[in-house]
Amino acid sequence: MKTNQNFYKWHTVPIMFFFAFACIYGVNAQTNWTGAVSTAWSNTLNWDNGVPTSSVDATIDPSNYLALHLNPTLDNTGLAAQSLTINGAAVLSGASSTNLTVSGIVTGTGTLTANASTITISGDMVISVFNAGTSTVILNGSGTQSIDAYTFHNLEVDNSSVVLSNPEIVNGNLTGSATLAGVTGGSLSIGGNMSVAGYTANTSTVTLDGSSVQTISEPYTLYNLTMNNSGGAILTGGNLTVTNNLVLTSGILTSDISDLLILSSTLPVSGASNSSFVDGPIRNTALDGVNNAFTFPTGNINKYAPIGLSNVSGTSQYTAQYFKSGHGASLPVGGATASTDEYWTLVENSNSASADVTLNWMDGAYSGITDVSEITIYYDDPGTWVDLGATGTASGSSSSGSVTASATGVQLAASPNFFTFGDNSGTNPLPVSLVSFTAQYQDNHVNLNWATASEQNNGYFEVQRSADASNWVAIAKVQGHGTTDVYNSYVDIDNLVGVVPSGNLYYRLKQVDFNGAFTYSMIRSVDMNNPAPTVSTYPNPANSTLNVNWTSNSDGNSILRLVNETGINVYDQTISGKGIMQRQIDLSDLPTGIYFVQLIDGTNKTTTTRSVMKN
Repeated sequence: MKTNQNFYKWHTVPIMFFFAFACIYGVNAQTNWTGAVSTAWSNTLNWDNGVPTSSVDATIDPSNYLALHLNPTLDNTGLAAQSLTINGAAVLSGASSTNLTVSGIVTGTGTLTANASTITISGDMVISVFNAGTSTVILNGSGTQSIDAYTFHNLEVDNSSVVLSNPEIVNGNLTGSATLAGVTGGSLSIGGNMSVAGYTANTSTVTLDGSSVQTISEPYTLYNLTMNNSGGAILTGGNLTVTNNLVLTSGILTSDISDLLILSSTLPVSGASNSSFVDGPIRNTALDGVNNAFTFPTGNINKYAPIGLSNVSGTSQYTAQYFKSGHGASLPVGGATASTDEYWTLVENSNSASADVTLNWMDGAYSGITDVSEITIYYDDPGTWVDLGATGTASGSSSSGSVTASATGVQLAASPNFFTFGDNSGTNPLPVSLVSFTAQYQDNHVNLNWATASEQNNGYFEVQRSADASNWVAIAKVQGHGTTDVYNSYVDIDNLVGVVPSGNLYYRLKQVDFNGAFTYSMIRSVDMNNPAPTVSTYPNPANSTLNVNWTSNSDGNSILRLVNETGINVYDQTISGKGIMQRQIDLSDLPTGIYFVQLIDGTNKTTTTRSVMKN
């Protein structure tokens, strides 16, 4: 048979042209959702060109639907598409334990409802409607990814070229191995933990607005930071630097010496209160002879207690922290009094500029201030409280006010450096001093013990219990001793009526004055599943030797410690071993007084305290 060569020649031209075009312009295969038999993405009968893969574009458009008009649902793991287009009234729904990887763009005028799925995107995300549910979105492209303004649940960023539009909300965790960039003037709200590898702030605002404790587990430099989570946030991964505005609306931001909050601006911190402050050290690096004043939003244990600097004479850096507890410096002679319930540390970290120091009282009843004119600032010189500014300059009322005194560069450069309220005349009582509070589970009940070194107008203690350290109920009322300068100990037992001994319980004291003013103690936790070891001490009172017995439940190290009634450690020993333990503490060189035996168990880190008298 004779072949028509001309026919073959001319009909192969379009085929060859299309092949060349596809090679040059990278045309991808495409498949359209029809929903012919079900909602299952992985069913090939629901697509007009088979289930999409990483090299096939997927389009979901109602114009391609068949008679059933079924929207697709992710129904498996390992689902993929080169690009994903969702148009019009079409909705793609995710499901639990399913995932979809899109190696290109996600776009269209339709809706992506992720539910509990995991969706990985390597291109732009510009879909008209995105409903996050409890999903995780992973951005892992190799080029620049542009992301429209969305509310995510969990967002993982593994591409350093992600561009976020304004605003972005992450209700869950923000994680990833790449550095995320904030848009100039934009905003990023986070409801969970923040552990993305880095964050380039530009002039964006980051808001922490979760409903439970959030952790910031990498070092970041932010432009604006807003704290708006009543559950609080904890710095765990290094220093957090804020270069512009810090707004404290709700919740406690917790720092420590290894995870500092650093403010590189002297702009006033706004919104600080008893419900929102920084519990831990704060450093300011922007003070100099021009920008020479700043108030640190310090606080501790539900108490906002700021400390301020002004008239700083030169460029310097300062770190401040507040402690809602007593400091052990001795009083000067002449009937002076110093606060036994609170103090600040303020240390000049660089240079030796002089400055004026301001201590603020926001609750005069707690701070024991009745005569403002007699209040001054004491600093530890060391070991003895010394008047910082020859009575200082106090203003305000007994309810709230401040006192300011001048400090030299030498005084401010001392480390550690302690400051508190003082009264050279002894007029101000400077108040109830709670020196210990312990809670210990034993034999289906909890033993509660606390002690005061002095009390002023102390009506009673209300013992409170909580299952979550947030919602509290009163379980007992114990009468106080009014006004006294002597040591008093208190005991209460929680018989756990109606409580199943499991998990953690939390305890605190509400100390109420005769006039109704009140303050809260520190919180103590009890692990019902791993009770603290029982500690026995004898003799009590003791003269030269104190015997301490306990049972260790693990081979880990424990710490045996003796603390005097001003909170200073006078004995420390690290002990390893398991089983019945016994140690003797030499008291012969210690002065007469009250001491507290503390055992910090290596397993559950619980501290058990017993008070003893040394004759």
